[in-house]
Amino acid sequence: MICLCCCHPKTKKGKTPVHIAVGQNLPEELECMLSSLKPFQCTKVLMITNNEEDRALDIAQSTGHTDCVNYIHKIRDSSTEGEKDQSSSRPVFKRKESNFNAKGIPKNFENLTILRKIGFGKECIVYEGTCATVPIAIKCFTGFIISTEGMDQLRDCDILRSLRHENLVHFFGIAQLDKGLSLIMELCDTDLHTLSQLPGTGDNEKPTKRGFMKLIKDTLHGLIFLHSKDIVHMDIRPNKILIKSGTAKLTDFGISVLADDDVQLIEQLTSTGSHMYSAPELLDQVLPTKGSDMWAIGITALEVMTGHPAYFEVKLWKGKLTPSALLKGHLPSALSYLKERNQKIFRNVLQLKPDGRSTAAKWLARIHDYSFD
Repeated sequence: MICLCCCHPKTKKGKTPVHIAVGQNLPEELECMLSSLKPFQCTKVLMITNNEEDRALDIAQSTGHTDCVNYIHKIRDSSTEGEKDQSSSRPVFKRKESNFNAKGIPKNFENLTILRKIGFGKECIVYEGTCATVPIAIKCFTGFIISTEGMDQLRDCDILRSLRHENLVHFFGIAQLDKGLSLIMELCDTDLHTLSQLPGTGDNEKPTKRGFMKLIKDTLHGLIFLHSKDIVHMDIRPNKILIKSGTAKLTDFGISVLADDDVQLIEQLTSTGSHMYSAPELLDQVLPTKGSDMWAIGITALEVMTGHPAYFEVKLWKGKLTPSALLKGHLPSALSYLKERNQKIFRNVLQLKPDGRSTAAKWLARIHDYSFD
């Protein structure tokens, strides 16, 4: 799709993805965009100018981005040879390893400092800290130790490193600290659960219903992105939706990658001692799916939009607090607080059978019809 955009006549005087990649010194992204093109198409793309009449090579040379300059020269040489010999191969850019992660954080997390505890769960403690002066959050799974070989595999996990979206908490990497296996992440301001518990008036007034709905929509945008990568979140609930500068961001989306379809490990990493946000099918200890994510976001949205717990009655079942309605095959009790029109919107995801639930994209479109009157 990028190559079509680059070659489109309307973009010839604009800032194409190739110009952006060269300007930011991203030779790997440049290779990705050009690798599927034929030699004559590469030449055509590289000749496109931006608003300042600069070609990609002009930008690379003026900014001193030598990696991009060298790659463009190789591409051009390859294109020239390709006209003579159609069997010529395109040069492959070799990854130049950097010692730094996103935002200037060292990949080995040198100079990481833990400042204070800001949260905890059944199996983890969350700390605020810094690394190379960058504010970070550190989620430590206490007592969870992994081998050196396993750590190398996790650090090389391209899936997590590639997940960049404004509605996902920025994931910097994984470290084996003295306190246990730790996820190093972007530091946020608060979470959806804390916001929903604020008093209705005063300096820390909770958001309006429209404000909460905006945060749910933010979350759905993040979930759409995850599901497009075939990643299931597995543990959506209000305290897994963090807020930074008024924008909602899903966190802990790396659990599915860490667990690698191990049901028991998923239980260890996600367990909170309750089934309050679990889809009905998860009571049978099956692997979570995109459909179970949709049930969880539905329950989360129901609670913040009504201001009430989703279920009226809970009981201890197999060692976990479990909604009585869930065990009986009934829908959440808090639906009764909504108008019929809004109940229909929520029933698009609060279906007992997972294959009857809307996708994240479809439900995002559906909740635009939510009535605040």
